[in-house]
Amino acid sequence: MENLKGKDVFYAICDSLRSLDQRPIDHGIRTAYIMYKMLKHTGKYAPAVLADFFVLAALHDVGVYKTENMDNMLNYEFNKYRAHSVFGFLLLSEYFPPMESKAKMLLFHRVGYNKIPKRDYMWRFETDVLSLAEAADVYHHAMGQNFDSHMFKKQVGTKYSQEVFDLLNDLCAEEKIFEKLRYEEYMPEVEELLDNLHLNDLAKQQYLDFAMFCLGLQSTNIKAVVVPDWKEDVAKAIAGDKASAQEKFWDRSDSIAWNVDSLHSKYLAVLQVLQV
Repeated sequence: MENLKGKDVFYAICDSLRSLDQRPIDHGIRTAYIMYKMLKHTGKYAPAVLADFFVLAALHDVGVYKTENMDNMLNYEFNKYRAHSVFGFLLLSEYFPPMESKAKMLLFHRVGYNKIPKRDYMWRFETDVLSLAEAADVYHHAMGQNFDSHMFKKQVGTKYSQEVFDLLNDLCAEEKIFEKLRYEEYMPEVEELLDNLHLNDLAKQQYLDFAMFCLGLQSTNIKAVVVPDWKEDVAKAIAGDKASAQEKFWDRSDSIAWNVDSLHSKYLAVLQVLQV
C-alpha cells in the first residue's frame, strides 16, 4: 500500500458515505474545515494533529446514516441528537481503531459546553470547538450571506465557552472562511492539510475496512442486535445506567451483525477503484 496516501483512504470513506447520502458527509467536511481553521488559529497544533482532528470532525455525524431521517438536519442536529451521537461513538470506538481515542468527542459534541466532562476527558476544548463549528456550518448553510458568527453570543456559557466563541469570531475577523465555504473555495486548503495525514499500512487497511463498513450502514443485510457487554461509559454518560440507556436510546443496536458475503463484492470494488 506504499503508493496509497492517507487522504486516498480517507476519501474512500467519504465516497462510501456519499453513495448513501451526500448531505451528512458534505456537512461533515465543511464542519471539519471550520474546526481545522479554528484549531490552527490557536497556533498550538501540529499539521499532523490537525489532519487527525479533521478526519474525526468529518465523521462526526456518521451515526445519522443508521439512526435518522436525513431530510430534517435541524431536528437531528439540535433536538434529537442523542441516538446518532451514541451510534457514531460506538461505530468509531469499535470499528475504526485510528479514531478510537477521540471517539468520545462524538458522544459529547451536542450536549453543550457546560455538560462536557471536566475530569477524565482530554478533549474538552476540541469537543467545544467541534460543537460550535458544526452549529456554524448548519446555520451558515441555511442563512447564506445573512449568517453572522456573533449570533451564538446568547449561548455562551451553556452551549459554548467564551474562549471558543471568541476564537471563531477572531478567526472570522482575519479570514473569510465562510465566504470560501459559500463559494466552495476551501478544498485546496483541505487537500494541503490532508497531505499531513500520515498512515502506516495497518492504518490504511483500517480506513479501507471502515469504508467497506460504511457501505452497508443502510443495507437490509445489517441487523441490529442487543448484546450484553453494553459499555459502562456510554450508559453513564447518556442515561446513568445500562437498562435506561438501552431502553431510551438504543432500540436499534449497540452492535452490528454483518452479512459479509453480500458486502464482499462492494469491498473488492473499493479496493479496485483505489488500485490497492
